[in-house]
Amino acid sequence: SLPRALRFSRQPKTLVLAGALVRSAQEEAIAVEVIDAWENRVDNLAAELRITMSLQGGAESAAFCTALTEPETVLGIAEFPSLCVDLVGRDYKLHAITTLPTEMLAGESNFFEVIPGLLDHVQWLPSLPQTIVAGLWPQISVALFDAYGNLLTTDHATVLHLEIRGMELLQTSATAQSGVITYEGLVYTT
Repeated sequence: SLPRALRFSRQPKTLVLAGALVRSAQEEAIAVEVIDAWENRVDNLAAELRITMSLQGGAESAAFCTALTEPETVLGIAEFPSLCVDLVGRDYKLHAITTLPTEMLAGESNFFEVIPGLLDHVQWLPSLPQTIVAGLWPQISVALFDAYGNLLTTDHATVLHLEIRGMELLQTSATAQSGVITYEGLVYTT
């Protein structure tokens, strides 16, 4: 039978962490297969095809975290073991494409969402001044980010213990809300 389209035989799961491998619900690599007009896999291709993967939807400047190779099809199936997406967003889709001598074949995955990855770094809000004068600073906040610069959301309940040399803290721990932790009552002692 003749190849007519590409189909995702292993779809991405609906929620993926930024920077984590995009996997199927069974935690397997995403797979694309070549199918005929009757939606049967074509496993007797005359020549091996190279399938290219791209990302659609989601965040405007989102990209794959790693360089992608174009895997060869083996018995009509190509696997993509190293897919990962960097930016948080909804309505992402993977788009697979290959070119035959006479036509182009394509296929799209189901929609999936990328949520923030694991805590990587914090940023003071606003930035701390270079010179600090003794006294009371009533409130200070830090924003929590993953390795790709995505603000962690309330889905990631994080308690951060704060210690600053030369300061007495009236509150040393707080819980993140919408990716920001706010501390009340910092007293500068030096």
